[in-house]
Amino acid sequence: MKIYGCNNVYDAIKVAEKCLGYLEKANMRDLGDLTPEGKVRNAGYGNYTLYWSWYDEVTDDNYQGSAYCAGWLSVGYFVRAFGVNLAKKLLCGDLFIWCPSGYEQFKKAGRIYDRPKVGDVVFYWSESLGRWGHTGLVVKELDDGWVAIEANTSSGNDVVVRNGGATVRKSYKYGGKKVAFGRPPYEENGISTQDPNTMITTYNINTNTMFGIIIDADTLNVRNLPTVNGSKVIGQLKKGMSVKPTLKSFDEKGTRWYYVPDINGWISGNYVHGWIQEADGRWWYALYGGGWYTGDVYVINEVAYLFDDAGYMVEEPTILYPDKNGALHSKKR
Repeated sequence: MKIYGCNNVYDAIKVAEKCLGYLEKANMRDLGDLTPEGKVRNAGYGNYTLYWSWYDEVTDDNYQGSAYCAGWLSVGYFVRAFGVNLAKKLLCGDLFIWCPSGYEQFKKAGRIYDRPKVGDVVFYWSESLGRWGHTGLVVKELDDGWVAIEANTSSGNDVVVRNGGATVRKSYKYGGKKVAFGRPPYEENGISTQDPNTMITTYNINTNTMFGIIIDADTLNVRNLPTVNGSKVIGQLKKGMSVKPTLKSFDEKGTRWYYVPDINGWISGNYVHGWIQEADGRWWYALYGGGWYTGDVYVINEVAYLFDDAGYMVEEPTILYPDKNGALHSKKR
């Protein structure tokens, strides 16, 4: 069994995806492998799997012939992606092969939630058993539900099958079933939960401590990422509201975005105005439409300010003088 040593949840999910399409086997004579042909060879319904061989390799316990959704999760995902010791920490205690045991580990650690995040362990309640009867790995968040990879199940979205014969990806919607989400302490153990495809470059900024920057649009969307493409609207701000961003970023079109910690979201720089201070201490004034004042004297709130050609407020002593046409120019004193 290969250990991948992942340090990012999204890389770890790729390890889990290698198992998609694997079918449990009819007997122990051929457990197959993760090649396309090996996944389907000797298929049957005896709960004999490559996953239990991995589990035996790690624990010296042989559970061949037993239901394996939790066994796959413990070893097929956590151990193979992160290694045995880290897998146990992420599972809040130990590897588990019985869903109620896994649920209790997360519950004892205070890490059970009613809405998922990518990388969570999802537990499905079985009315017939009167306990948590099936589990899987959340690999995507949807507006109205989630997507999970599950073993020992069957295909069919929004249908919990707790003892099927395959490892598949399934989609679910909220409501209609009792579920719980166990959240592994990834970041506390050095595992990033940031999607590499959405990683962004940010720059520290400051805003006027009295006024902040002002919203100019009648309604301005707040997004979870500094871009329109691929982001979600998580709130709205009204015209005239004041906010105090702490970060800026740029999207693929070069549009400036501001992160507002009070609302944990990003707003477009095209629909605001106000003072911005860069990390190096220089000030400039953002204008509606994404522009800024440059190379002249401008009156802001009844006070005149001089801006250099790059757009930064001039702070050192400066002489203003008119040319022959009466236009003002500046030079350092």
